[in-house]
Amino acid sequence: MDALPNTCQVTVLGGGAAGMMAAWAAAKSHDVTIIDRNDRLGKKLSITGGGRCNLTYSADVDNLLDNINVNARFLHSAFNAFGSGDTIEFFKKLSVPLKYENNRVYPQSERADDIVQAFEKALKIRNVRVRLNTHIQSAASLMKETDILIIATGGKSYPKTGSTGDGYVFAKEFGHTIIQPRPALAPIYGKFPANSNFNFAKLAGISVKNARITIDKHVQQGDLIFTHHGISGPAAIALSRYVSPDKSVVIDFLPEMADFDAFLIEKFKSQPTRKIVNILVDSLPNLPKNLIAHLLDVAATASNVSKKQRVQIVETLKNFTFKIRKTADFNEAMITAGGVAVNEINPSTMQSKKARDLYFAGEVIDVDGMTGGFNLQIAFSTGFLAGVSIK
Repeated sequence: MDALPNTCQVTVLGGGAAGMMAAWAAAKSHDVTIIDRNDRLGKKLSITGGGRCNLTYSADVDNLLDNINVNARFLHSAFNAFGSGDTIEFFKKLSVPLKYENNRVYPQSERADDIVQAFEKALKIRNVRVRLNTHIQSAASLMKETDILIIATGGKSYPKTGSTGDGYVFAKEFGHTIIQPRPALAPIYGKFPANSNFNFAKLAGISVKNARITIDKHVQQGDLIFTHHGISGPAAIALSRYVSPDKSVVIDFLPEMADFDAFLIEKFKSQPTRKIVNILVDSLPNLPKNLIAHLLDVAATASNVSKKQRVQIVETLKNFTFKIRKTADFNEAMITAGGVAVNEINPSTMQSKKARDLYFAGEVIDVDGMTGGFNLQIAFSTGFLAGVSIK
């Protein structure tokens, strides 16, 4: 088949969420090739959300922008061009049943591989060529072999999936500024005083629903899980961008209880002969029994509890505090903060302001969002906008 008039040879570096969307969008009018260093497309996408793949957050543009941590205004055009509703329709048209959990959208199967396979189907329909197991040494050299280059290589998080920061090196070849990449949406490593009775190893694996976590003035409420080194889970990793050594993390395990002390006084008075542990387990069903047992000295009966002991129970469950050691590194971080400076990219097209035939998409750009599907939506939106902007 003869090439269409004005068709460009477009090369997309990176076969992740942003790269595949950019390739699909560009292939409506152009001849497109994806180059990826991995042995398959969507390697990082296939493990997103623990393999469940939170695709997007069903919301309007303003709500999406409210959940972007840095450079939200830069994404205004991209979200308008391809928002969460467009993401939902895209996968529905590819016959992927979806499910909703408080506006978070997942494949009904909860299998991220279904999303990758849907993308592969979409790319095949539009005759996108794919070159796998291909490592590019120089983007500037590759540019000589193609009309348009889209850099969508991701950040540095989960390097085993191929995200090793190559995109930053490629961007520098064209004179772009790189904002220092750093782990984001990562578990928090903590430490207790040497004389503390608490030990993260003993708490590892215990999960808590709807806890409130505070770091400085930053507050996040949601689920958390203790690890051997500190805390993880949605509420914890959402605050990881505010982490620095020796700051304090304060956890309120019972944010819905404004006067927990009065609650305890009433419970202990009405059940004087029962053990504290049993009273707390029965009265606080959202708190795991093993968490209560590890955090509190609860062997006594209610009638034997002193005011000091009761105050200590309140303090532990409402203001559980430890110092920050660090965030986890790129091996555990969900995304990368930092990247190609947004003032060097046209927000209406994702086109480089440094090189006319260069575009960017996805995590390689200095934008990142909260948990809940916002970062994948960034990938889809910037990828789509880059692809359709090629003339």
